[in-house]
Amino acid sequence: MGIEASKIKRRSGGRIKLQPRSWPRFSPSTRSKTSSMEVRPSNAPTTAADDVPDFRWMEGRKYHAVKGSSYFLPRDNQEIDRLIMQHYLVKSIFEGSVLSAAEQVFTRKDATILDVGCGPGTWIIDIAADHPDTECHAIDMSPIFPETLNPPNISFHKCNVLEGLPFEDESFDFVHMRSLIFGLRAGEWPAVLAELFRVTKPGGFIQLVESEVAYVTADPACYAHMEKRTSMVLTTWVWLVGGYRLYQDRSVTLCSSEISAVVVCSILSMGGQDPYVATHLAALVPSAGFQLVTHEKRSIAVVRLTFNSRYELGWNGQLSEIWFNDAKAIGQATKTVFAPALNKTLDEYDEYVDDLVNKLRDSRSYTNWHAVLGRRPLA
Repeated sequence: MGIEASKIKRRSGGRIKLQPRSWPRFSPSTRSKTSSMEVRPSNAPTTAADDVPDFRWMEGRKYHAVKGSSYFLPRDNQEIDRLIMQHYLVKSIFEGSVLSAAEQVFTRKDATILDVGCGPGTWIIDIAADHPDTECHAIDMSPIFPETLNPPNISFHKCNVLEGLPFEDESFDFVHMRSLIFGLRAGEWPAVLAELFRVTKPGGFIQLVESEVAYVTADPACYAHMEKRTSMVLTTWVWLVGGYRLYQDRSVTLCSSEISAVVVCSILSMGGQDPYVATHLAALVPSAGFQLVTHEKRSIAVVRLTFNSRYELGWNGQLSEIWFNDAKAIGQATKTVFAPALNKTLDEYDEYVDDLVNKLRDSRSYTNWHAVLGRRPLA
C-alpha cells in the first residue's frame, strides 16, 4: 500500500522499519547522520496541506499537482501503460533490470533496495518478485503505484526526492533511478545525487538510466533529406504549476527532420531541464562521490534493422514495435506543452505526431539509452 513518507529505522533483525511520528517538514540543512525525516502518522489531524489535490486535469489528461515540480507528463492510466511497456523494453535491451556488475547485491538475503521516482512501480515489483528475501522500498511524488497485489517485501512511499528522502544515512545496498530527464531541472541533479549518496551504504551501488532526446538516422536518403533547410518560428512555452506561460518567440533555421528534437530540447532547456543529461550521467556520478563502475549504452531502432558490422542493430520486430508505440505515446503525452510550441491545435498536433513517428520508422531511425553504475566507496 502507498503511504506518506515516514521515518525509517532498523529493527534488531536488520530490516528497515517505518516509524511514523509528528509532521515537521524535512530540512536537509538540519539533518545529522543520526537524524532522519519525521512525518505525520496516518491518524493525525488534517492540515491545510491535506486539501491540496494530488492531481489536476487538463485537456482530458490527468497531471500531478506538486508545487514546484518540473515534471510535465501525465499521470493517468494511459501514461502508466506507456511506462510499464517502456520498462520491459529497457529491461530487454540491457538484458535485465540490473547491470551485471551489481548483480552480486541480490545474492544476499538481507539486501535493501530503493527505487527513486518509481512511477507505477514496475521495476521495483520485478525486483521484489525475483528476489523475495530482499527488502524493497520505492518512492514517487505522485501516488500512481499499485496499492494491492504487491510482493510482501515491497513498500511504496509518497515522497518528493527534492524534499529529501525519508531514510536514515547508509540504508540501502542498491539505489535505482530511471527516466528523470523530465522530472529534474539541470541544477537539481547534483543535490538529488548527493541525497542518493547519503542513503547508500558504503560499498553499495547506484544505477541511473536515461534516454537521449534526439533520434539518430542511419539511412543515407534521410541524411540527404536533412540537407533541405526550412525556417519556422518556435513559440516556446515553459511548464508552470497551474498552467503554461509564453516564454519567448524566436526564428530558427533547422532541418525539417530535426524539428521534433529542437522543440523538445528548447522546451526542456527553457524550463531549466537538461535535454542532454543522459550523455553525461557518467560525469555526474563521480561528482557526487561515487566511484564509476560502468557506463553502458544501448540503441533502440524504431524499425527492425541491421546495418554494417559496427552497429548491428538487429533486434526482433516485437521490440521495435514496442518502441514505435512508445514514441507515439510519449508524443501524445506531451501535446499540452508541445502543441502550443509548434503553434498547432491539439487535433493538428495529433496528426503531426502520427506523421512524425511514421517518418522515424521510414527513415530507419534509432535512439540511445544510457545506464550508469556507481559505487559508494567503503571509506
